[in-house]
Amino acid sequence: RVEPAHIKVAVVLQRQVLSERSGLAFGRDPARREADVVIVEAIQGAGEDIVSGEITPERYEYSPADGRVTLVGHPWGTWTGRKLTDREVVFLAGWVRQAEAVFGDPQDVEWSFADGEFFMLQSRPLVFAPGNSMVFPQIAEHTVVLRGVGASPAVGAGEVVRLTGEQMQILPTDAVVIVRRLTNDLAVHLRRAAAVIADEGGATSHGANILREFGVPTVLGTGTATTVLADGDRVTVDAYRGVVYRGDLSVRPGEIEHVGPTRTKVFVSVLVPEQATAVAPYADGVSSLRNDYFLLQSGVHPAKMVRTGRGRVLEDAIASGLVHTATLFSGRPVWYKTLDAPTDEFRRLDGGDEEPTERNPLLGWRGIGRELEEPEMLMLELRAVMRALESGADNVAVKLPFMRFAEEYECTKRLIERAGLTPHEDIRLGVSVETPGIAMSLQAICDLGVDFVSVGVSDLVMCVLAVDRESERVAGHFRPSHPAVLEVLDRIATTARANGVFVCACGESVRDDDLLPRLVDFGYDAVGVSLPYFAPVRKRLAEIEHDPAVAIRPGNPADRPA
Repeated sequence: RVEPAHIKVAVVLQRQVLSERSGLAFGRDPARREADVVIVEAIQGAGEDIVSGEITPERYEYSPADGRVTLVGHPWGTWTGRKLTDREVVFLAGWVRQAEAVFGDPQDVEWSFADGEFFMLQSRPLVFAPGNSMVFPQIAEHTVVLRGVGASPAVGAGEVVRLTGEQMQILPTDAVVIVRRLTNDLAVHLRRAAAVIADEGGATSHGANILREFGVPTVLGTGTATTVLADGDRVTVDAYRGVVYRGDLSVRPGEIEHVGPTRTKVFVSVLVPEQATAVAPYADGVSSLRNDYFLLQSGVHPAKMVRTGRGRVLEDAIASGLVHTATLFSGRPVWYKTLDAPTDEFRRLDGGDEEPTERNPLLGWRGIGRELEEPEMLMLELRAVMRALESGADNVAVKLPFMRFAEEYECTKRLIERAGLTPHEDIRLGVSVETPGIAMSLQAICDLGVDFVSVGVSDLVMCVLAVDRESERVAGHFRPSHPAVLEVLDRIATTARANGVFVCACGESVRDDDLLPRLVDFGYDAVGVSLPYFAPVRKRLAEIEHDPAVAIRPGNPADRPA
């Protein structure tokens, strides 16, 4: 016990500064803890407004690997120019990394600028969300309602409840809470919300820290959430990407059990195998087993993992996911889609600083063309496929995405043979048709031998109409049932049918009310949709197939295997 007389009292003298600019710096991105970037947020004036969530700040990313500074977000509405120069961002990033070296953990630093110099106000440990569970919704861009800053690596869905006053209310368990700004005291009361969306604020605010610690999916700085969304709307909140989608994309088993069979098969797209458990007994197969989750869940660029000797970790994850999915869908085809993430997805990762900056990543370095330039990644995937086959997963097939030229198909077949597999014998092989070029030259692919054709309808619409589906300016022109798109889709089905090849139209665009009947009319053997849309699409197909006005072409579904 310390005697009061022996206690020494410290007197702290602090200089008060009149902040011209202020903000915070995070030694890591709290929503992507493995990514090697520093986040710096800045506003004009005192910093209280940024930590309280009162103001949406400018947001910069600094990559220590190459010294690159990127302005990744600025406040919605009128923009009066950058608050920080690149050199100032680098300076603040150096401060936060020095603080990390001193304290041993990533830091959350508050800073101020006054009278021509920067001041470090305080440094504290950075709060991460528990775990690192990334979910990648497989939803077409035209279902995006809002964009903002993701504050935690999690996804939530439910019914919108807007809090427009100061008084709290009893919230339903699946509430997606919409607020103008997220204050600290309000955040504490929202820890059981399905998700939180705010008009204002940034990922470095105290409110965001609180909800991140509770693992609540949170998207801030959307600008218009309180006006765009209404009470009772159902939305899905991806707080990893900072995107809000229209509709509740969770899967409810009760809806699936009451869906009867259809002549047109209904496949599903699978990202996380565990999430397909409820749908697996009813679906006719897997149109895309996407590898985003297996390859990107670590937060480290796959190429960096290969370079640093951790490629076996990726191979194990893919092989395990293949076996798991093949077991869930036993006796039905599981099409494994090789790597197709665009460069902007990779740039989010540790090691992503080497990715090129492309104006339109969806039309850039992606798909099988990229893997042919980086064959070590494709060979890793093929080794995983071989291990799955050796484990008894004989329903696994390989699908090659975003092919541009028939020569790419030839080259890929040679690589598969080099990996020790014989295409069409040891492993079924198919192509994903997403470009008009491959649609027009599909006969050449069939002449080379192909086991199935999968059409990525959303990408095909984008390429046929020259509409960037991620552009807010032109996304309104995205029309899956446009006559030009219909003509291309008809041609693909006709060519596949003439060659006895199973053909499936995939993606969220197949749900379009005007397109789905035409796909049945064209003779598509199957459609493939995300898990949440399985039940409604099969119900709609049953209605279409019983409608005498819809002319179903002979041979649909074909006897040819998938």
